Amino acid sequence: MADIRFQALNVSGINVAEINGHTIDSKTGGEVAIGAGFILGISTGVVQIAIKATSIIPVIGHSLDLFSLHLAQEEFPVGFSHNGKTYVFPAKCTEHSGKSEAKTGMVTGDITITQAGPAVSI
Repeated sequence: MADIRFQALNVSGINVAEINGHTIDSKTGGEVAIGAGFILGISTGVVQIAIKATSIIPVIGHSLDLFSLHLAQEEFPVGFSHNGKTYVFPAKCTEHSGKSEAKTGMVTGDITITQAGPAVSI
């Protein structure tokens, strides 16, 4: 049998949920500038980061309600690691999808956390 491992979702340094996987999307926000029949260049835009977390399972004993966080549209700090650096930024839960399986009683979900302020490397 496979040894299934999860990534931790931490809030204020406390492990509140396990995530099966995540995708980090980063867009530069630049626009293509087109002249008379050719491309002049691409403008420098504002970087936008979104984290899509899949199969979120709450840890027993914690009451983090991601759907309530999504409905309230409140900002919260988020961080992720890349190339040995940790990037932290304020974010909001902009998408929420809940899933349940009657046979096993398992409840999971997917969320998208979108950047709401400047990202800093710590």
